[in-house]
Amino acid sequence: MRLHGLMHSETNVDDYKLVNEAQHGNEKAFAKLVIRYQRYLYAIALNYVNNKEDAEDIVQETFIKLISSLRSFKKDSKFSTWLYSIVYFTCIDWLRKRKRSKKCDLQRLENLPSDCPSSNTLDNKTNAFYIQEALKILPEEDSTILTLFYYMDQSLVEIASIMKISNMNTMKVKLFRARKSLKTALDKLLKGDSQQLL
Repeated sequence: MRLHGLMHSETNVDDYKLVNEAQHGNEKAFAKLVIRYQRYLYAIALNYVNNKEDAEDIVQETFIKLISSLRSFKKDSKFSTWLYSIVYFTCIDWLRKRKRSKKCDLQRLENLPSDCPSSNTLDNKTNAFYIQEALKILPEEDSTILTLFYYMDQSLVEIASIMKISNMNTMKVKLFRARKSLKTALDKLLKGDSQQLL
C-alpha cells in the first residue's frame, strides 16, 4: 500500500537554498518555507489535538521555534525531516502541558455525516475521505507515522529520526501496528470492505 505522496525529491535542493538564504536574514525565503510547509505541519498537529484552532496554534508555535533554531540546521538531513521533528515535539509538549491525550474513539464511527460517500462507488476522492476519517480515530502515534510515511514521503529512517526512535526494528513494528490499526478502522468504516483501499 502506498498513498499518493505530496513531497517531491527536487524540493530538498530548493529547501537548502531557501534555508541558506533565510539563515542570512532573507525574510522572503523564510516566508516561502512557511507557505510550503504550513499545510503539512497542520496535518500532523491535527492528528494530535483534533481541534482546528489548537492545531493552528501549534503550527504558529512551530514556526516561532523555527525562527530561533533555523541557524542550527546543519543540512545533514532533509529540511522537512528536521522541521517535522520540531512540530512533533511541539505537539507532545502541548499534550503534556494540558494533560490531554487523543484516544482512539471508535464511537465516532457512528457519527459520520449522513452524506458519507458510498463504499460501492469508491474513487480517488472517496478513498481520501475514508482514509482521512480513519486516521482521525487512530491513536496519535499511529496517525502521525502513517501521515509521515504515506502523505509526506518520509522514509522509516527519517520517521525514526523525527520521533527519536533509535531502534529501526522498533520503528518497523510501529509502522506494522499502525497499518493494522488503519485497516481495522477502515473495516469499520467500510463494513469489512477495506481491501478496496489497501
